[in-house]
Amino acid sequence: KNIADAFEAQSKVYAAANSAWDSSFGSAPVGHQLAQAAMLIEAGIPCQTYVVTLTGFDTHGNEADTQSPLLSQIDTALKDFFGVINAGPRKGEVFVHFTSEFGRQQTANASEGCDHGQAGTDIFVGGGVKGGLYGLAPATAPAKRLDDALVPTVDFRCLYATVLNRLSRNTTTSSTVLGQSFEDLGFLG
Repeated sequence: KNIADAFEAQSKVYAAANSAWDSSFGSAPVGHQLAQAAMLIEAGIPCQTYVVTLTGFDTHGNEADTQSPLLSQIDTALKDFFGVINAGPRKGEVFVHFTSEFGRQQTANASEGCDHGQAGTDIFVGGGVKGGLYGLAPATAPAKRLDDALVPTVDFRCLYATVLNRLSRNTTTSSTVLGQSFEDLGFLG
């Protein structure tokens, strides 16, 4: 049975290939990765999570010139990705979560960049996402910062609790997986 399931999944992956999508998503690696994810989602591959990465943000300097083209790549790739997803049957289910492993400090350094900090921004877009700002904006006053870093106001585990509960369609999943209860922030319908 497992071997048969593996061959069935393999044939679905091969059938999912769509060179028109792959080339229309542009030449940027993030576009190629999102095209692959869109193909697999549209083919009905039984997977809830795909990981797409884009490097180049950890610059510490000249961030205005570096980040603009990176954000433009993300914008184009997401427009193409959701163009495919929103035309299909999974429109209300598929969402994208942007995150980074570090925040940035408040004050620019001598190289016109920001060094690593504490608080960051997580962005969710797509099916079932209830728009808005969740949590309080970090205090920006110098006395309220930690070594110039903004102090997070939302525990990142609350984000993951919210996602786990949505993916499992069970409000107790996150406490089982995370080992304790964290607030479901309610931004995923």
